[in-house]
Amino acid sequence: MGESKTAFHEAGHAVADCRLGFVCGIVSIEPRPGTRGHAVHLSEDGSDDDLIIALLAGYAAAVRAGGDPVQEKEGAWSDFERASEILERTGRTDLAPHLARAETFVRDNWSAIERVAAELIEWRTIEGQELEVVLEVADGNATDADLARFRLMSRASDSRQRGEHG
Repeated sequence: MGESKTAFHEAGHAVADCRLGFVCGIVSIEPRPGTRGHAVHLSEDGSDDDLIIALLAGYAAAVRAGGDPVQEKEGAWSDFERASEILERTGRTDLAPHLARAETFVRDNWSAIERVAAELIEWRTIEGQELEVVLEVADGNATDADLARFRLMSRASDSRQRGEHG
């Protein structure tokens, strides 16, 4: 999975997390041991079915972005494993309906996923509130200038918290 496909994969997770009621804390294409990127949601208050869709949305987004389904599934093995565990815990086994719903979710939210993927390629990591602003821009409810202002203010706040002077 190349950097672009990783960005789409993680963007799929992040957009699904946000839109399905989970709080996305961070999304990144910075590699960690065993992964090429990660999206961390801070709550699992949504339904099991929505959590499964969020887990499979990464795979569905990478495939929609042109990834080979077999290779993308190999790269998303832990997402499929976790989704299967949730299904088994609830007495079900068939992932196919959830995968179809994830594909529909990705199709319906493609412009937001594209925007988040592009931001990931440029910035590598996007944190919670910043992700919300990126989605507002993708939805036409904020501008690129709003996003730039948010980033500038966030960096200034981070610098003050660390006691940096510039």
